[in-house]
Amino acid sequence: MKIRIATRGSELALVQSRWVAGELEKLGMQTELVIIKTQGDLLLDKPLHEIGGKGLFTKEVDRAVLENEADLSVHSLKDMPVEDEEGLMLGAIPKRESCDDVLVLNNNGESKIGCGSLRRRSQIARLDLGYSFEGVRGNIHTRLEKMKENDWAGLVVAEAALKRLGLDSEYEYKKLEILPAAGQGALGLRIRDNDRAVSEIVGKLSSRAAFISASAESEFLKCLGGGCHLPAGIKSVLSGNRISFVGGVFSVSGDEGIVAEEEGDIGDAKSLAVNLARTILNMGGKEILDRTVE
Repeated sequence: MKIRIATRGSELALVQSRWVAGELEKLGMQTELVIIKTQGDLLLDKPLHEIGGKGLFTKEVDRAVLENEADLSVHSLKDMPVEDEEGLMLGAIPKRESCDDVLVLNNNGESKIGCGSLRRRSQIARLDLGYSFEGVRGNIHTRLEKMKENDWAGLVVAEAALKRLGLDSEYEYKKLEILPAAGQGALGLRIRDNDRAVSEIVGKLSSRAAFISASAESEFLKCLGGGCHLPAGIKSVLSGNRISFVGGVFSVSGDEGIVAEEEGDIGDAKSLAVNLARTILNMGGKEILDRTVE
């Protein structure tokens, strides 16, 4: 059986999709990559939250699956909209990489750092590290080059991206004590919801721990009423049959923030995440988010 894998053409997307292809080939499948050029890859001169959020990276790739040009799409889970597109379902979440955000260091006297994410900016501002921000988009190599060319002090990226590209040994970096995006460090594999044959095969790549935690984090974001561009973060930790969450929402300036925690049985993971979101909204998070999206 041959499985066609839809993917963006960025280096990170290709690395991730080739890994999925390799895992499927271990199961005896033949694979083919179907590379899609998305609007999110073309519109690099504006922040994501101004042009529709990270859904720009996923819709066109998913359309290839819907239109039977591919059987499976591979995404960074944090980039996926919280609502499944009609006709598609999440077929698997493989074992998760680090969910942490890191600051790649350029070791110079500049106080500017490259960072385009509202979630990251709002929390780093609260840490009072003395940095100002420069918006930056593009693939990770493009962003690293911009850091060097502009003599920024550093660049904020996901540690998972550095590791998957093998750049974690090439650059000095430090972890940031901020809440990650829902699903950060995980891959989401989407399939047609009526394709039982592909579902059975792809499901074998799924990690139970990653599926439980990342799916619950997505419910947290959904309950907040927004997508992955919101200045909101959540981190989950599994220990035996228990799962704990720390979540928060923040003003873009970093002046305001509401953070709360929730813990319970892993069987209740989604309801715990929803309760956490509701707690934060009731504590003043709704007003912060309302001002953000005005």
